[in-house]
Parts: sequence; C-alpha cells; structure tokens
Amino acid sequence: MSLADRDKVAGLELARELTRLGFRLAATVGTAGFLRSHEVKVDTLVGKVGLGDLGVDAVKMISSGEVQLVVNTPSGSSARSDGAEIRTACVGHGVACVTTLSAGFAAAKGIADTRVQGWRVRSLQELHS
Repeated sequence: MSLADRDKVAGLELARELTRLGFRLAATVGTAGFLRSHEVKVDTLVGKVGLGDLGVDAVKMISSGEVQLVVNTPSGSSARSDGAEIRTACVGHGVACVTTLSAGFAAAKGIADTRVQGWRVRSLQELHS
C-alpha cells in the first residue's frame, strides 16, 4: 500500500478490511507510519523504487511473487514515476493494481464475496432477463 496523504484517513478502513481478509500488509514508510499509529499491523516497509535504504523495493516484491494486490494512490511527480514502474511490474507479473480507494474497496468486497459464494460466471443477458 502506498497512499497519498489525502487518502490516508479513508485508506485506514481499507487496510483494516484487507487484514480481515487475511492479507499481510506491505506499505511505504509514510503509509506504514499512519497505519501503525492507528493499530493496523504492517509487516513490511517498502522504500522508494530503486532505493533499498528505507525498505524493500516494491517492484522487486511484485516480481518475486510476494504481492497479490497493490493499492497505490499516487500524488506528486516522484510518486507518479514510482507508480508507473509499480503498475508496469503489476501488468508484467499478473498482479492486480488499483489506483483509487473506491477501486480498493470494490476489490476487497469482491474478494470477500467470492470467498463466501465462489465464482459465478453469468452472461449479461442472464443478469438482465
């Protein structure tokens, strides 16, 4: 998780929901500090792309198969360039990546619903008949 400052308060509930679903969180330093200050466990600190000084490199984590879902709400030019590298890694390795909190909540709801009801595939005609 890497949340823009404007998204941290609302992202707190998303982080809680993801941990309830069994996800272990990896987060950038700023996001991790915020989540931890609100008693949300963050297992892994993630540093800036290409810099391992503050934490693990996000692209390396994605490439190694350690990541199943990325929540990245970028803000600012360096965050946007990091976000582009992260999204490219996600596409290359088949990892879901969401860039808004609403998409993150939708993904969490879909994961929760699928665990309860399983996969169902229906045509649009079936849904609207």
